[in-house]
Amino acid sequence: GYLVCRYLFGVDVLARGSQRSGTSNVLRTVGVRPAVTVFALDFLKGYALVLVAQLTLGDLPLVPILVGFATAAGHNWSIFLRFRGGRGVVTSFGAVMALAPQTARVVRGGVESGSGNEATGTSGVPMSRKSAPSKKGR
Repeated sequence: GYLVCRYLFGVDVLARGSQRSGTSNVLRTVGVRPAVTVFALDFLKGYALVLVAQLTLGDLPLVPILVGFATAAGHNWSIFLRFRGGRGVVTSFGAVMALAPQTARVVRGGVESGSGNEATGTSGVPMSRKSAPSKKGR
């Protein structure tokens, strides 16, 4: 966020708004287009680094998880910005999307139309049927 705002728009986002470099502050202080750019880059940062760890060190299952944590920590407390940064929401979501895509879809907002098994939904849990009225209390 800092680099996009500073070098493309001439704005020091760390000196405005919430004084963070994340998407929300960029949206408030600079506008929609830069915020969309920052969102995409932050998401890709989390997603790509975890994906590379999975592809190169897939036999060590803990490594991609640690890479995801390290990516979010580096975003939140960047050594290049004197331990300042964003909140890590989008970067963490990118990492989770690479680690567990089904979980990330549920966290994002549930079943997408046309995806997954229609009988069970994407979670694999059977969808409930309307039950008969209860005879309790009669």
